[in-house]
Amino acid sequence: MIERISSYQLTLALVSMIIGIGIADLPKSVSQAVGNPDAWISVILGGIINIFLVLIICKLVTLFPDQTFFDYSKIITGKVIGFVLGLSFVFYWLFFAAFEVRVHTELLKHVLFDYTPSKIIYATFILTGVYILTGGLKPVFKVNELIIPLIFLLTIIIFSFTFLSFDSTNIRPVFGEGLTPIIKGLKTTIWPLAGFEALLAFGAFLKNKKEIYKVSVIAVTIGIIFYTLTTIITIGILSLPETTTLAWPTIDMIKNIELPGNFFEQFEIIFIVVWILKIFLTYLLCHYLACLGISKLLKINFNYVCYITAVILYIFASIPKNLKELFKIGDTLNYLTIAYTTIIPITLLILALIQKKFKEIRCTNE
Repeated sequence: MIERISSYQLTLALVSMIIGIGIADLPKSVSQAVGNPDAWISVILGGIINIFLVLIICKLVTLFPDQTFFDYSKIITGKVIGFVLGLSFVFYWLFFAAFEVRVHTELLKHVLFDYTPSKIIYATFILTGVYILTGGLKPVFKVNELIIPLIFLLTIIIFSFTFLSFDSTNIRPVFGEGLTPIIKGLKTTIWPLAGFEALLAFGAFLKNKKEIYKVSVIAVTIGIIFYTLTTIITIGILSLPETTTLAWPTIDMIKNIELPGNFFEQFEIIFIVVWILKIFLTYLLCHYLACLGISKLLKINFNYVCYITAVILYIFASIPKNLKELFKIGDTLNYLTIAYTTIIPITLLILALIQKKFKEIRCTNE
């Protein structure tokens, strides 16, 4: 029997996938690409493009209700090609999960645990995830459902204090250099705003399939609003030159928040704790997708797969030697994201529609 999730749960899961580590480094990458204060406009345009892409994925998913990507890719392309596509999808999520684990470790060491060995942080993070994963789909989504609203509440509270340090001159003039720089920035905004490709698998578990379009658009829109505000606030407080040079500009932006009379300091500690929880949720969902894929493709018990992939994730997370290498891997993941948000879904949708049309013609002739 297929486990089911509500529209609310799927919305939160997609939001969790879309709003990931980009919250810490997107303002830097888009500011570098655009080169002027209009970086936030590039974020909005990139998000709008992603809304069209997620609608394509929704259409594909609705053609195969109750089936995941690992199932219908075989139906569309055949067993061999479908298996290869499914396996590549597994590795995509494994790499993503490992990336989240490593970023989580770097953030912790940057702010809280300077002298704690990275391997201990990896192990703690992954083992906690495995403990939840072995309970199946419902515990994963329940944890997400409990934590995401709290994360948003705390983040809104923190961001509400930024107006005290915000300088509107840092985000002006608008369209000062025209559209060309903004369009150049799209390459840094479209893919960090992705994550909705998880719908290729999670869509099968949705109770009310009629709401899949609404759920997906709402999730992507929330991501657009969140990233746009983060970019505006970061540039407004730090200025464009600082945003483009700092390793974690959002964290440094939070450090600049000051309340009258020094009522409270070190907001970045609260922010880091909140976003470590957020990164954990993204990792958890990525790890689940990888385990689901292996379990379906190789017919192996899901819980066994969780333990096996935990070791693989630990190895993958240990590969980057420093932040520079980590960000290079992040750039590579962006290219892989192109495949699973555009190329593969569009190709599969076209093939599925052609096959459907041929079946209709055959039925009519008979």
